[in-house]
Amino acid sequence: MPSTDRGERSVRPEAGFGAEATSDKRTDHAYLQSSAVSGPSDCVQYAVDLGGLRLVTADAVVPYEPHGALDPARLAHLDRLLAETAGSPTIVALHHPPFRTLLGPLDEIGLKVGADQLAALISRHQRIERVICGHFHRSIQARWAGTLAMCAPSTAHQLVLDLGVEAPAVFAMEPPGFLMHAWDEAGTVVSHQVAIGEFPDEKAAASAILAAAAGGSLSNIETTVAMTAKEATATFQSAGKAAKAFRSAGRS
Repeated sequence: MPSTDRGERSVRPEAGFGAEATSDKRTDHAYLQSSAVSGPSDCVQYAVDLGGLRLVTADAVVPYEPHGALDPARLAHLDRLLAETAGSPTIVALHHPPFRTLLGPLDEIGLKVGADQLAALISRHQRIERVICGHFHRSIQARWAGTLAMCAPSTAHQLVLDLGVEAPAVFAMEPPGFLMHAWDEAGTVVSHQVAIGEFPDEKAAASAILAAAAGGSLSNIETTVAMTAKEATATFQSAGKAAKAFRSAGRS
């Protein structure tokens, strides 16, 4: 992404975006082998200089299995990649979350082998700004191994948020999304969650505004280019009607 006058990597319509691949839960690595720079022959791990930030990928794929694993050979190769430019701002990417999410059985299909060793490895290296992953179809963040670990939402469906120990993994047709990571010349990394799509109708928008107002987080509201004054008025009127019709749980 191009730099602004302040040296930030920013998103602009005319920007050209590069794409880097990391292994997911497919059965083999043939579709990614051309990206491999070095390391064990059965995996795809590499490093890319993004200009002020380094991306290092870790391959935890276990063929034909939903969980992830990092064996000593892959961990040793990852350690070497991180040591090549020690002290540079770095993001480590892998498909399977290496941290506990408290989402019941989902943690059984995270990084099941090598998570503790990976945490020790990450902790030894400086300037690991993020550990990013996917797999669980939800936006999840945790302080882990001395840095911030982030699970990105899915660009398709999400999974229901249920912290019950025996909760099943159930699809939820929540809006898709992704994470965007921006950085400046000082190596400061800021992560943004981006939702894809819009409210389907006025009722849904009014419900969201009502929920925000009920939580005390709505203040200094201004009409923006995303909503005309007429549309804003109609939305707030709908929210007001919904508020009058609202009944708390257990009340008639």
